[in-house]
Amino acid sequence: MSMNLLALTTSYPTEADPFRGPFIERWADQMQTLGANVRVIGPATKDPLGRCPYVGFRDIGGLLRGSGAPDEIQTKPLWGSVRGAAITLEMVKTTRRLITDVDSLVCHWLLPSVYAGLAAAIRTEIPVHGYAHGGDISLIEAMPRTISKRICQVADRQCRSVIFVSEDLRARFNSLLDRPPRAQQKVIPMGICRADADPAFREWLKIQANGRPIVATLGRHVEIKGLDLVFDALKDQKDLLWVAAGDGPYRNALEEHARYSPLDICLPGMITPAQREALFEEATVFVQSSRQIGTRTEGHPVALIEALAAGVPSVVNPSGGISEIALKADCIPVDVGDSEAFQTAIIRLINNEKHRSEMSLKHQQYAQEQTWDKLGPAHFEAVCSVG
Repeated sequence: MSMNLLALTTSYPTEADPFRGPFIERWADQMQTLGANVRVIGPATKDPLGRCPYVGFRDIGGLLRGSGAPDEIQTKPLWGSVRGAAITLEMVKTTRRLITDVDSLVCHWLLPSVYAGLAAAIRTEIPVHGYAHGGDISLIEAMPRTISKRICQVADRQCRSVIFVSEDLRARFNSLLDRPPRAQQKVIPMGICRADADPAFREWLKIQANGRPIVATLGRHVEIKGLDLVFDALKDQKDLLWVAAGDGPYRNALEEHARYSPLDICLPGMITPAQREALFEEATVFVQSSRQIGTRTEGHPVALIEALAAGVPSVVNPSGGISEIALKADCIPVDVGDSEAFQTAIIRLINNEKHRSEMSLKHQQYAQEQTWDKLGPAHFEAVCSVG
């Protein structure tokens, strides 16, 4: 008999913004592939991606658009918290309408999804599973200690399990918890899906590069991704092409840099999985420059794992969960706040083919265990097992 899963999330990819939580759509698709019936509750939209049924709740004040809830609440705490509370109530109401005949409720992001899910499931025997992805833990850490401790203890006491995408996030949660955990805890990264490279896009990239090495970045153009740090490191480099795939609020600044800087910056916008693979086939170096903002760091950036799977030698800022990946996959860790050291690491790697070949092999060995085919069953067992 199939398990009926109800997934609650504050971020989900759409036709207009496929970079907003794409790993949630892939997680839902994988659970469906493995035999569960999955319905997703997320911010109201007309064009959600994926094959799972989708029901939207009202995103009051647009808190979940733009740079996202963690940034909004940390930069505008009063207004962000008011909107956050209103959205949480919308999530509770929508979830209560759909929770009948559900075997498990799976909440992506501890705050606010887990709290909304626990409120919706009250007086039922439906198990609630919570996922921590990164921004949620950072948001909790930024709160007064007594509040953050209380939030973690309620989640730990009432959830059947808490699943973390990196060991770093589990350690930070348990530090806030300040007692032995009661809920089952698992560390399971989000997986990746490979695709066949788009030959037309690859040829287009060759034309843009005109024989020069390509430095690639991929992801939403928002502050935490640290694209301004990449520019600071490479702004005087005339003999390479920076392909900054993705879109977001920082794109306008990149367009301005492209007009006036010696550095040649290519902005292809949002790209398909096939175009992503073509970019990785042409790239000489991949850069994951995610910075720490207050307490906020990246948990387990999927774009980095995708680049590693393609064997693109990678230079990373070892913050949050990235430090663990860098160690296991043999990436080059550099503090991106030091633009000179960052530039040196990238240029040296471009000029050292032997080192790139060695890194490429180690990257692929690590990433072959990070696919949904390998990780999907662990996720399925975590949220579908009885008892």
